[in-house]
Amino acid sequence: MGSLPGRFYPFAAIFSVAALVVFTNSASSQFLMASSNYIGKGAIISDLRLGTHLDKTRIVLDVSNPTDLSYKVSKDGKTTRLDLPKASWQRKQPLDGYAGGSIISVTYSAALNGSTLILRSDKAIRIKRPFFLSPDETRGYRIVIDMVPAPIRITEKVNKNLVASIDGIGALPGKVEVAQISKAQNPYIQRAFPEGNQRMQRQPKPRKTTSPQEPKIQQQVPRQNNQAQMQKDFLGLTNTYARGSLGLHIINEASNDGNGNYDTEFSPGFLMSIALGTRLENKFRVEGEFFYANATLKQLSGTVNNKVHNTEVVNGDMSTLAFMANVIYDFPNNSRLTPYVMGGVGLAGLFINEFSATEIAIADDMDWVFAAQLGAGTSFALDGRTNIEIGYRYFETENPEFSDVTGTPFKSIFSGHNFLVGARIDLN
Repeated sequence: MGSLPGRFYPFAAIFSVAALVVFTNSASSQFLMASSNYIGKGAIISDLRLGTHLDKTRIVLDVSNPTDLSYKVSKDGKTTRLDLPKASWQRKQPLDGYAGGSIISVTYSAALNGSTLILRSDKAIRIKRPFFLSPDETRGYRIVIDMVPAPIRITEKVNKNLVASIDGIGALPGKVEVAQISKAQNPYIQRAFPEGNQRMQRQPKPRKTTSPQEPKIQQQVPRQNNQAQMQKDFLGLTNTYARGSLGLHIINEASNDGNGNYDTEFSPGFLMSIALGTRLENKFRVEGEFFYANATLKQLSGTVNNKVHNTEVVNGDMSTLAFMANVIYDFPNNSRLTPYVMGGVGLAGLFINEFSATEIAIADDMDWVFAAQLGAGTSFALDGRTNIEIGYRYFETENPEFSDVTGTPFKSIFSGHNFLVGARIDLN
């Protein structure tokens, strides 16, 4: 293997900085940021509306002007916290018993110079990216938040106490009450679940006593084969996804220096890529990627083994196997399109397959070398789980070292451009 060329150092520096940011930056909530025209400007929330749709529950906040919003969903997916640090609440009607769609209760509390809303749902949800709506003929500015079903991440076990609490969303302003049911109905449960929700109105069952003469029979609880109880996070990770891509593979003209000096040109080829990754809460994603690429030799010119060639009468191809660790940063916005930048490092196998010129064999060898890539692109959200990705990546390796048909070693240069189109699917 050859040494790492000097032009390769920026790859390592950029990737090191990105990795440092990923692994030192603490997890944070998701954000909807107002434009620079409204930075630091207060807003008034005048109303909250819930809309029920077949695939989602839509929450609409009427605001006097765009304002910052952060949101976070609890681990079980049933409690959502909305923080509006620069918005004050002026809705006249109380929120007691307010419900609709999958939302069973809404609670408001005043924060320092802002407002906090706690929404509880009857099933696990995830939030699609919120967005602003500009004023129209009938309404002013609006913040739209869509809540869609999500896989249940917490298994409910039989014969356990029911606890209504805020799980994993941090301390809330004011007093947080925990409602717990043991053997009888607790009156505090009415504060967490409205009276209109008849599913929560369960009468305690009479307790059966056993006389001293009667033997005690231990009842066995049947196993629950419910799908919701069997569902777990994929590989123990949350927010995991799988990606598959196809694309155009273009190898740059390469210089080869050994028993002679010659250049090789390649026709555009193809690339296939698969990846498994996870989304972090700070807009970063990390993934492991495997791809295979191939391009056919087009022209060879120069001196090889004391023979001069300048011909397109050539045979052979160049194939690449790469195992890459990538870091991706998504730029959030108020549309379905999400631009991203990425970088990755890994190991690549470069294979020269039966190179020949004018039917004279040149080389047939391989080498494993360090590799890196940088790229950018955009993804388009089709629904709550599927995204279409279009991207570009510049791929380069350290200088590989091969041997020609006479056994003489020679060094080469490998770099190229990859254009990808694929799909990314959330696994949980």
